[in-house]
Amino acid sequence: MVLGTGVVAIVEFKWCKSTDGLSTMRVNSIPKAMVETQPRKNGEKTTDGKLEGASQSALKSRELIVRRAGGRSKKSGSQEVVERLVTRLKHAPRFPPMFDDTPLRCCRRRFVSAENVAITNQNFTLSNGHRQFLVVTDTAGTAVCWVDVWRIKSVSVWCINYVDNATTVTIRPLSTDLDTNNYNDREATYSCSSRSEAEPGSMKIVPARDTPLGSWHKTSTVNATGVLFGLNVNYGGASSGNWATVTIDIEFEYVENMVGSPQGYSVSTSTLTPGTLGGSNLFTSALLLQSVNQLF
Repeated sequence: MVLGTGVVAIVEFKWCKSTDGLSTMRVNSIPKAMVETQPRKNGEKTTDGKLEGASQSALKSRELIVRRAGGRSKKSGSQEVVERLVTRLKHAPRFPPMFDDTPLRCCRRRFVSAENVAITNQNFTLSNGHRQFLVVTDTAGTAVCWVDVWRIKSVSVWCINYVDNATTVTIRPLSTDLDTNNYNDREATYSCSSRSEAEPGSMKIVPARDTPLGSWHKTSTVNATGVLFGLNVNYGGASSGNWATVTIDIEFEYVENMVGSPQGYSVSTSTLTPGTLGGSNLFTSALLLQSVNQLF
C-alpha cells in the first residue's frame, strides 16, 4: 500500500473478538521503507499490476461483521458469511417432527382511568375479556373474537395522588363455580394506596390457574356476563376532572382460533372497516384502552 506521505507500508488484516460477541477486523500498518513517491495518474499501473483509480472493493466478503451464536463458533468467518448470504440446502429431519399449530401467546392491555368517570364497584366480566380480542367482519361493524380461549395471567395496578388526595384501588375476586362448587376463588381483598404524586401505590395479582380468575375461558356466549373480579377506586376527595390517577395492566394468555369456527361471541361496534383488530374500554369508558384500536 502506498501512502501519500511517501511511506510504503505492509497492511495486515486480522480477526479479533470483542467482549460483545462480535467478530471484527483489526488493521495493522507496518512501515516498510521511506522512499520518494510520485502520485500516479488514473490508468498507470501500481506495483501489484493493477490500474490506479480503478474501482476496487476495500473489504472482502469475509470481512463483514458477523455475530456468532453464543459469541463462539468453530466455523471461520468466511463460512458464516456464506451461510447468511447464500441460499443453500440443509439436512431435514428424517421423519416429520411433532409440533403444535396453536401455541400459547401472551399480550398486555393497558387501561388508564378517565378524568370524569368514577370507578365505583365495577365488575370485570367474561364479556369484558372477550372484547379485548375482536376483529371486525363486515361493513356493518359486526365483530367476532379471533382467539379461541383466553385467561388472565396477571393484573398490575398503579395509582397516584391528585395533589394531597390519595388514591386507593381495591380488587376482589368474585367468581364462583356454579356446577360443582369445587373451583372457586377464595375470599380475598387486594388493595394499594398512593402516598403522594411521586410515591404511587402499586400491586400485582397473579391468579391461580385452577380458579375462575386465572382459568381458561372460551370466547362463546356461555355465561358472558359472569363476573371475574370487582374493582373500586377511592379518589380521596378529588373532584371530577381529577380522576386520571389509575393505570391498570391486564396480561392475557390466549390461543388463536386457527382450528374450526369462532366460538360464537359477537358484538356490534362503531368500526365499519372489515379486518380491523382492536379492543374495548372498560366500565362505560371509566378505564380507557391505550395504544390499541378502540372499536366502540
